[in-house]
Amino acid sequence: MITLVARQDILISQQQGIGNYQTSSWIIPGRAWRGAYANSLKRISADVFEELFVRRDPPDQIRFGPLFPGDFDQDMQPLPPTARSCKHAPGYRGEQSTGHGVFDTLIREHALSISLGAGLPLAQIDEMLCPVCGASAEAYALPLNPPRRHQTVHVAINRTRQVSEDGLLYSHEGMGRDLAFTGWVDIPADLIDDEGPAKWFPQGYEVLIGANRSSGMGQAVIEFVREHDPDRDLEDRVARFNLTLKEVLAFYEWQAGSTFSIREELEKDPYYYFTIDLRSEAVIQNNGLPTDKPLLIDKETKAPWAEVVDAWIEWETLMGWHQAAGLPMFVRPAISGCYLCRFTGKSELDRLRALSIQGIGIMQEQGYGQLMVCNPFHYKNLGWS
Repeated sequence: MITLVARQDILISQQQGIGNYQTSSWIIPGRAWRGAYANSLKRISADVFEELFVRRDPPDQIRFGPLFPGDFDQDMQPLPPTARSCKHAPGYRGEQSTGHGVFDTLIREHALSISLGAGLPLAQIDEMLCPVCGASAEAYALPLNPPRRHQTVHVAINRTRQVSEDGLLYSHEGMGRDLAFTGWVDIPADLIDDEGPAKWFPQGYEVLIGANRSSGMGQAVIEFVREHDPDRDLEDRVARFNLTLKEVLAFYEWQAGSTFSIREELEKDPYYYFTIDLRSEAVIQNNGLPTDKPLLIDKETKAPWAEVVDAWIEWETLMGWHQAAGLPMFVRPAISGCYLCRFTGKSELDRLRALSIQGIGIMQEQGYGQLMVCNPFHYKNLGWS
């Protein structure tokens, strides 16, 4: 597990600002701190830089995951696109919040689609309303404790008249100094010797990250904290997700007075369904062309071991600046969101563990395609009153 501590404000710009106002993301993408690390390493040792980032093929390079503010074990992951909150009182419920809570609709939406697809009469259609006041619910994307971002205003000076330039007022968001971000990095086995991962990520490794570095922003230090297994509870998460789906389907069966064939599959295999939540954008290609579905195919037999049942995704355009190369990045289409999948045969948890570590799509060494299998948010926050 890696920790990055900001020594100055950090601006991670992922989209074009409005006018002269530049916003900052609260997540540091893997590609951003990978570039900062590589750029710093290139200045210190060109030979080591060549060994890690040039002479090694992309699958054999160090993979950099996204960094999230706070403790990695806390619920600071981005919410899936199926998250909802009250239209009139959005936000989490708590002592210092007036929000009506945040809930998830993935399981309910799929159970409802199965019921409607079977043509069974339902006494009531699930409208995904706020469980507190019954008002409409809308998409909600903020984490529980997002980091505070503050604004800095700059005035452009006319070099000839030595006064402020008319209409040139620049404002930038930044995440404050001493804020800690945590995430993971996957180091190939052949790069780990007696010194361990600390050989490549020593204590206090200084980097410059993000935008406006020439103005003093983006100073940070990276250090390796400890080894971490993000999927130590994978089997429990998959089992609980399927159990919750089975319970929701039982409710619809009770309403319709009939039994779904899909629930019989869940009785036979408690790990039949699983979700894929993208923690970073994924660049997925099929025969060289962009596609919106992960290719869950066995490498030897070329047969699919799982299929996508439903998807909640959005297309995005990736662009930016390649720090180490000093060139603009190649513009690519990418996707973000989550998938609901199921095994085509008997469930195999080892495949899910490998999928969770490797990710999906191409350019995984740059932080793209990182994911989480069966996010607990899907089965812990159904939002039923």
